[in-house]
Amino acid sequence: MPRPPFIVIADDLTGAAEMAASAHRHGLSATVLTRGLAPTSPADVWVFDTDSRLDSAAVAAAKITRLVPTLRALQPALIFKKTDSVLRGPVRAELEALAHALGLTRILLVPANPTLGRTVRAGRYSINGPPLHRSAFGQDPHHPATSDDVCALLGTIGSLALHSRSADQPLPSRGIVVGDASNVTDLDAWAAIAHVSSALLAGASDFFASLLRQRGHTATTARPSAARPPGPTLILSGTTHPDAVVLRHVCPQAVARTAEHPIDIAAWAGELRLRLVQQGLALAYFDGPLSNDPTLSLALRATLAGVATQLIADRAFTHLIVEGGSTAAAITQALDWSELRLHHAWSSGVASLRPISAPLFTLTLKPGSYPWPAALAPLSA
Repeated sequence: MPRPPFIVIADDLTGAAEMAASAHRHGLSATVLTRGLAPTSPADVWVFDTDSRLDSAAVAAAKITRLVPTLRALQPALIFKKTDSVLRGPVRAELEALAHALGLTRILLVPANPTLGRTVRAGRYSINGPPLHRSAFGQDPHHPATSDDVCALLGTIGSLALHSRSADQPLPSRGIVVGDASNVTDLDAWAAIAHVSSALLAGASDFFASLLRQRGHTATTARPSAARPPGPTLILSGTTHPDAVVLRHVCPQAVARTAEHPIDIAAWAGELRLRLVQQGLALAYFDGPLSNDPTLSLALRATLAGVATQLIADRAFTHLIVEGGSTAAAITQALDWSELRLHHAWSSGVASLRPISAPLFTLTLKPGSYPWPAALAPLSA
C-alpha cells in the first residue's frame, strides 16, 4: 500500500520547483502541479503552485481556500506552505486562509534559508550579514523590503497575532510564530518541535529539508551532472534581480527588446531561432528596468510566452530555461504544461522538470535571485 504523500503549496513556479528538488535530493519522487487539479500520476511529494506571489491578499487567500478540498482528498501525511524566503507576496493572507481551512489556530513559519546566507536572529532578517532592506531585495519592483523586522514584513492586516521566537522559547497557543534560524542546527530544532506541535508548518526550502530529515529521509550527496540537457537551449529571463541583469548584457547569445508594447513576437522569435540554429543557445530578455505596473508586467510575461509558443512549434529547442516565477507560470500555461515531474536538481533552487504531456522537452526553472549552476550558465556554453 503506498504511503501517504507530502503536499507543498508554493506561491510561484520557481519556488515549487525548488521544493520538488529538495524532495528529490532526499530520495523522494516529486511532481509540480499548476492548475489546482488532482495529480494524474503517483509521487511521494506533490507541489501545488498557486501563482499568487503578485496577487492581492484577497485573491491569494481565495486560491488557497479553493485548493484545500483537493488537498484533503489526497489524504496527505504533511501539508507544508512554502513561502518566499524573504517574505515577499501576500504571505500572511495565504497562511491564515490555509490555517483556517484546516481548522488550525497556530502557524509555525521558519522563512530563513541559512544555506544561502539568509538568516533570522532575534526577529531580524539578514542577507549574508547586512539587514534585508539594505540588500537587493530593498529594490524589488513588486515587494521592496522596507524593514528587516520579520513581523513587520508580514504586515498589520490579519486575524492571528504575530510572535517572534527562538527554538528554545515556549510557543504561544495560537497565532503566527516566526522562528529564528541562523544555521541548520536551528532548523532541525524547529523540525523537532514541529513534529509534536499542532500547527500549520510553513517557510522556505531549508526548513522543509529539515522536516524531511526529521521524518527519516536522508539527503543524498551525489554530485549533479556536469552537462546541460542535449539539444538547443532557450533561456527566457523575466527577473529584475541585479545579478541576472549583469549577466544578460555580457551574453553573446542574448536578444533583447525594450520593455514596452506592442512587440513583434514573430520577429523576436526569428532572431532567437537563428541563434539557436547557429549556436545552440539563445537568451531573451527585456532591456532596462521592468515596470511594476501589473498591466504592463502581465503583457511582458505574455510576450515571452508567445515567443516560447512560436519556437516550440518549430521544434527550435528541446531545453527551456526560465528565470522568474511569474514568467515561468505564464509560459507553462501557454504551453499547456500543467503537470511536471522533477528530473534533475542542479543546485539549491535550480531544478529541471519534464512535462508529463511533453516528455521530450526539459524545463529548467531558476529564481532570479539565485546563482547560476556552472553547467547551466549562459557564458559556459
